[in-house]
Amino acid sequence: MYRLIFFAIVFLMGCQRRLTPYEVANQQGNYEVLSGNITQTIRLDSTKRYLLKGEVRVKAGASLIIPAGTIIFGDYNTKGTLIIEQGAKIVAQGTPNKPIVFTSVRPAGYRQPGDWGGIILLGRAPINQPIPAYVEGILNGAYGGNNPHDNSGILRYVRIEFAGKVVEQGNEVNALTFAGVGDSTIVEYIQASYCSDDAFEFFGGTVRARYLIAYHNEDDDFDTDFGYSGQIQFALSIRHPRIGNGDSNTFESDNDKQSSDNQPYTSAIFSNITAIGPMQDPNLYYKSGARIRRNSRLSVFNSVFIGFPKGFYINGANTSDAMLAGKSVVRNNFIVACEEPIVVDPAYQGRLDSLLLQYNQVISNVDSIQLMDTSQQMWLPKPTSPLLNAGDFSHPYLQNMQKVSFVGAFGSVDWTTPWANWDPQNTLYE
Repeated sequence: MYRLIFFAIVFLMGCQRRLTPYEVANQQGNYEVLSGNITQTIRLDSTKRYLLKGEVRVKAGASLIIPAGTIIFGDYNTKGTLIIEQGAKIVAQGTPNKPIVFTSVRPAGYRQPGDWGGIILLGRAPINQPIPAYVEGILNGAYGGNNPHDNSGILRYVRIEFAGKVVEQGNEVNALTFAGVGDSTIVEYIQASYCSDDAFEFFGGTVRARYLIAYHNEDDDFDTDFGYSGQIQFALSIRHPRIGNGDSNTFESDNDKQSSDNQPYTSAIFSNITAIGPMQDPNLYYKSGARIRRNSRLSVFNSVFIGFPKGFYINGANTSDAMLAGKSVVRNNFIVACEEPIVVDPAYQGRLDSLLLQYNQVISNVDSIQLMDTSQQMWLPKPTSPLLNAGDFSHPYLQNMQKVSFVGAFGSVDWTTPWANWDPQNTLYE
């Protein structure tokens, strides 16, 4: 008798509809919804919970001010996306102890890459496409102009998690998109985690950034094209051995898809990057540490690339010719434990690969660069690491960079603490 009652209770419980993760999250409720157009300057309240629904557009002349410690959830059903239009500003100033967080509305344990859209900044800085250009992933996302010093606001101590709306293949929203953004915009201490597309994409513009983290994203970490000519210094990329799409790179750089000579050229300068590759089963999901192609003139200095199928992968005659002519420079980098450290087109073997081998160090064993062995700070060099005294800022391209003694993103100080989050899936934001 008791067994029959027990099985009846189990049966009835099984017949009840389970709540979806989205419904579970919203039962916890009390969100203040952000939706539609923001036409006047507004200031959020860090004690409230905000929900981005659909495309939220900050219009020209308005600013969205976000105080330290604010948490903003991206709506799952409508793929909430924050768009800062030309002439508008975002002023998001977190602190090391109170970062600003953009994350999925779904509860801990249910979050996935692509749960919501992402953040898009549209500026009036130069690009090499017809103006106005329109950014992918949204409608009416005009960008581009002739003001290299355009100002889209401030992003400081901000985390972006589980973003990356996919409209269709090749038409996606990244975690953080810079489209024609000018160099008066301040971008520092940003972490993009578990995005279904790129962590940071730069469509033209001149914006500079420092202290970036790309963590366990699916596609590229730093995607540069359409004439992006800014400077990035101090960035960390960590790839997951089971998260990728078969063509994932830390760097992917094009002048444009047609390999044109449109100017300004994509000529960004990166220095002091630490890129930790998938290491295990790398051929399954990954392409390279840095893929420079399609007439890009990207330059990379003082950086460390560890554990990729290909370290530096240089594609195309025009890209290779520019590098041989010194217009694109890859110098003083450590290429560590990569299956193929340097890959060039067959017609350039013996010239371009010799040049790259002359100015960069290829190391077969990770232990040789002496990084910390703790899982949470594996990016830090030990006090005896050869990286600590290997920095070289003599090249004229680096005259506006901060001069440090080390190669890679870190000296003796871990700038990721305490604001970064290495387990956003299980963080109880609710």
